[in-house]
Amino acid sequence: MKVFGDEKSPTNPSPPIIPGWYVGTCTNTTAGLTDNLVLTVYGVTPTTLHGELALAGVLGGGSPFQGTIANGQIRFTTIVPSAQLAVIWQAVIADAGLSGSYVVRCDRPEVKLAHHHQQGVWGCKLVRPMEPPNPDDAHRIWVYHNGVEEGPINREDFNRGMLAGQWPANAIVGLNDQTTWSTIATCLEKLQAEVAIRN
Repeated sequence: MKVFGDEKSPTNPSPPIIPGWYVGTCTNTTAGLTDNLVLTVYGVTPTTLHGELALAGVLGGGSPFQGTIANGQIRFTTIVPSAQLAVIWQAVIADAGLSGSYVVRCDRPEVKLAHHHQQGVWGCKLVRPMEPPNPDDAHRIWVYHNGVEEGPINREDFNRGMLAGQWPANAIVGLNDQTTWSTIATCLEKLQAEVAIRN
C-alpha cells in the first residue's frame, strides 16, 4: 500500500501539470464529508488546461472543465446544471499532483440558502500519464480510497475482495492499465449481475 497526498509544495519554479489521470480525495469541511475523486487532464498549455472532474460518493460537483494556470496554481470551475450550482476549484501544483480548496456558488435563492458557505479542500496525485494502455497490465486492477492505493490486483482477487466487502462503495477503481475508471459500487453491481446470469 502507498499513502499519498502529504507532499509539500515546492519552491519556484513549480513543476508542470501534465495530461493524465490524477486520483485523490475531496472533503467538504462545511458538512464534514469526504469522497474520492478522479481528475482527468486531457490537455495543457503554459497557461490553460482542460479536463473532467469526477467525484465518487455523496458529494456532487463533477463535470468537464476548462481552467487556467498561473504562478504555480490552477483554477477551474465545474457546473451542476440540475442544482444550478458552480464549484470553483483552485490548487497549488506540487511535485506529485495538486492540493487546494473549493467553494460552492449559487445564485438561486432557495438553493443558495441550503448550500450557504459550502466549501472544502481537495488534493490528488498523478497516477497515470495520458498514454495508451500497456496490454501486459490491461488485466490488472488498482483501488484507491482515502489516499491509499492498492494494486496491482489480479481479477480473481479483486472479485473476491469486492464480494467480501474489502472496499467501500465509493472507492475508485482503475481498470485497463488505469485508463478506465469506475467505483466499487459499479463494479460490484456488474459482478453480481454476471453471477446471477450464470446461476
